[in-house]
Amino acid sequence: MIKKDESILVVPVEKLMEHMGEWQGLRTDSMNVFTECVREHGMFMLRSAAECDERYKQIIPYVVLCDSRDIFVMQRCAQASEQRLRCKKSIGVGGHIRDQDFDATGMCTFDVENLAWARREIDEEIAGLTSGDIEHGCCIGFINDDNNPVGRVHCGVVYTVCVTKNKDQIAIRDEHKTGYFTSIDTCKEMCACVNDDHVNNFETWSSIVLQQW
Repeated sequence: MIKKDESILVVPVEKLMEHMGEWQGLRTDSMNVFTECVREHGMFMLRSAAECDERYKQIIPYVVLCDSRDIFVMQRCAQASEQRLRCKKSIGVGGHIRDQDFDATGMCTFDVENLAWARREIDEEIAGLTSGDIEHGCCIGFINDDNNPVGRVHCGVVYTVCVTKNKDQIAIRDEHKTGYFTSIDTCKEMCACVNDDHVNNFETWSSIVLQQW
């Protein structure tokens, strides 16, 4: 159940695949093609409707915080609003793009290379960071995963953002109950334990990014 319904950005699956071609996992090319697809076919619908309509993909900025060879890992609590992801670990700060995120010029301002989406997600989900603590951010690709109900209604736009200072002051807001920096290699080793759900408790998108890092 969605506590607060809102109008969010979606793209018809048919149009997304028409422009991008079908893919599974993390795709690291076609930045301009994706941008043009969203500008041309992006629309807004209530989140409550989008969550159960597999004809549309919700466009989700998915931001990975990095510090040298370390990345920030979060774990959702058992009471997280998205019940399908409860207790899962994540390396990505994610959220929806809403209609109020656009000005009067509308969808023509959408651009995956614009770090405003990534910064907004950090502001909403992460405490202890300011714009001066972040640099060297970039979009690295797009996640599509049709192997589970969550993935079939979402498409991730993956960003990596370098945290330059105040690393020890970072705290998690809302549904995440823990957060810490650890090495990418450690995360990849955990992710490789495909038959051990206790060790490899990463949500699917995080596993996809780690496996293709």
